[in-house]
Amino acid sequence: MLQPEVLEDTIPATADTSSQSIVPDQHDFQYTLADSGDTVDSRDVLNLHCLCRRVSLVMTRPDASSTLPWSPHSDCVYPYHSTSRDFLQNRSDEKWWIRPSLAEEEEDEMAAKTTKGGGSSDLSTTDGSKKRYLAGTCTCRSCRLGCGFEIQTWAFVPRSNIFVVARQRGRGDHDRRILFPLDFSSLPGGGEDMQRGRQGGGQENNENRNESVLQQAANPTTAVLKTYNSQAGVFREFCPTCGATVFWHNEERPDVIDVSAGLADLCLPPPKGLSVGDENHSGSASAAARAEDWLDWWTERVSFFEHAAAGRTGTGATLGAKIAADLQDGLGAWGRERRGESV
Repeated sequence: MLQPEVLEDTIPATADTSSQSIVPDQHDFQYTLADSGDTVDSRDVLNLHCLCRRVSLVMTRPDASSTLPWSPHSDCVYPYHSTSRDFLQNRSDEKWWIRPSLAEEEEDEMAAKTTKGGGSSDLSTTDGSKKRYLAGTCTCRSCRLGCGFEIQTWAFVPRSNIFVVARQRGRGDHDRRILFPLDFSSLPGGGEDMQRGRQGGGQENNENRNESVLQQAANPTTAVLKTYNSQAGVFREFCPTCGATVFWHNEERPDVIDVSAGLADLCLPPPKGLSVGDENHSGSASAAARAEDWLDWWTERVSFFEHAAAGRTGTGATLGAKIAADLQDGLGAWGRERRGESV
């Protein structure tokens, strides 16, 4: 197995960011899968990173592995307070996190929304297998306290489609960006401590660079993520440097992960065949902030909308409830407009 030397930002720095987009050229690098050594084009993944870029991830498109996990239904689609527990257990094993491609949705928006929570597990598409993942908003108390804001945005992604990025220094300017499968028990290290450990040269330093992933993960000063239990059986990960929210997952569904949608890189590389300035490039303008080529935003409900005022009283509770209500109204109107319905 390939071993990482240091986790670094996966987007090459530019000399003058004021005059050009920080968008990696597809020929600048390819990712290498740590397990197999196979390469992945940088334009075939969605880059995710926190503000300080200590946490650097990529997301791949839905594939056969995306259909393997089981998960109960999400409150984002079916309100827990008013839906039977038996139904929420998803005994039909619906792969609700896999959604139609953007092209499919635009071609037949109404059909795509007919089955609530829908998303066919059939990965065949008419536009290059660009299926997406369901994404939504949450106003529950634990998310609010965890992120420090009234609204948390989540994308529901199988763990098999999430990779931790590590940069491995090569000769000259030829660096390799290694993709490690997301395994919460053995995360690659990252941050300044590992960068300092890389300096100094010599055989001893080279040996240090090749320490195992497990050894790196065991060191809290170099671990790429920190985890805490927000309640029994529930885990949240965040960047230990800048504090960015990264993941939510629990013991009931360990293989479908909530990924903080705010980590998505706003400077998405243009699809193959388009230039950065192309007006059809979904990586520019407002579509980039929502990563709509990758995420299908649920507009019929805000998750745990009923909990927006939970745990507080007075002005805070009133404003929190109003923000959640306004968000739900706005999302609903946006969804109806996109479907061609009267707003």
